[in-house]
Amino acid sequence: MYPSGAIFIALFNTINNTLNTLAFTIAAANPTYLSPYSIYIGTALYTVGILTETISEIQRKKFKDRPENKGKPYAGGLFSLARNINYGGYTLWRSGMALAAGGPVWGSLAFALYTWDFSTRAIPVLEEYCRNKYGEQYKRIEKEVPYRLFPGIY
Repeated sequence: MYPSGAIFIALFNTINNTLNTLAFTIAAANPTYLSPYSIYIGTALYTVGILTETISEIQRKKFKDRPENKGKPYAGGLFSLARNINYGGYTLWRSGMALAAGGPVWGSLAFALYTWDFSTRAIPVLEEYCRNKYGEQYKRIEKEVPYRLFPGIY
């Protein structure tokens, strides 16, 4: 990753976290604003998402650390459910955080933003990179794992 990309991501996350904090502060100051269901569902989405992202990355790292897998793409574990399951997990935990902090509108906006960003920007770029790097191996994975972000959906 180029330094400009890292700076962009750092700024984006700082702004996002600040907006979630402000949304939660507003909700805390007005207890009738936020439904307990938003907090429960948001917490569940956060938990599922953070575990999905973390476990999938650990699985991929274990695969990549084995010398016999050098130069091979990974499509095992959670990545057998969706080729970019880690991005799906990230989308869920970020949306869950927004839902718990600011309610259904804020959570829905976060979900839409992350889904749109990954679907139109990050995934196409990453998959083009993988096709070029891994060739037929990655094309086989695309056929075996038809979903890009969320298993059974997209």
